[in-house]
Amino acid sequence: MKNEVVSLTRDDVVSLLHENKELFNSRIFTIGEEIDKLADRFFSRKDGVECRILRASGGGWKKGKVRLSLEFIPDEPEQVPQQPESILDDLRRLTN
Repeated sequence: MKNEVVSLTRDDVVSLLHENKELFNSRIFTIGEEIDKLADRFFSRKDGVECRILRASGGGWKKGKVRLSLEFIPDEPEQVPQQPESILDDLRRLTN
């Protein structure tokens, strides 16, 4: 089963289970803080670096910007909460 990928916001907090000094300076950080640090390290602009891409799916070269983002892949799929029964369901049962 393929795990879903969850896009994170700048305010989300990550707590690494193991220290990883090659990529991250701290074990706990917000996505925004780390994106800014990585962007400073690899790119001179946080809003993206001008580039062009050639997608394997076709369409030719396209101009744009490339920028960094972090994604989260949960070990277990998120459980969708079930809708509580409607009060109308209770009334229907009483009238039957």
